[in-house]
Amino acid sequence: MLNSLRHKARLARELTHTDWLTLFEAWWMLLFFRLASRWMSYQRLTALRAMKTRAADPSRAWESALHIQRLIGLAARIHLPAMTCLQQSLTLRWMLNERGIPAAIQIGVQKTSDKIHAHAWVEVFGKTPGETEETIRQFSILNSRAVSVQG
Repeated sequence: MLNSLRHKARLARELTHTDWLTLFEAWWMLLFFRLASRWMSYQRLTALRAMKTRAADPSRAWESALHIQRLIGLAARIHLPAMTCLQQSLTLRWMLNERGIPAAIQIGVQKTSDKIHAHAWVEVFGKTPGETEETIRQFSILNSRAVSVQG
């Protein structure tokens, strides 16, 4: 337990002031999307997007996407209720769009012998921050127009 606390303290010291603000934003956005997903359809949730007219510098956009995804992961871990991949993906897409970085949510399904599994992730310039290609290949991507799931 002491090692875990030391590790968390080291991580906290490594965060910049801007990182703390982004972490705070991520925490609130995760909570918003958790609550909103209870009352809104998937179409309405994905229609919610920050509309920024400025375009991000593509050379820095990928590094920003990776960094923000990492901070969202930290924020998700400090929430009491578990945050789903959909809530984290909605948050990541929102925060990237807010910064002028184009991002899209993908939802995939995988059928095993006894279950159907679903997973959501974000694509930025054809890449998936925080996801491995191996993980993504396990899922068949659903057409976003065909999805009508209540959250």
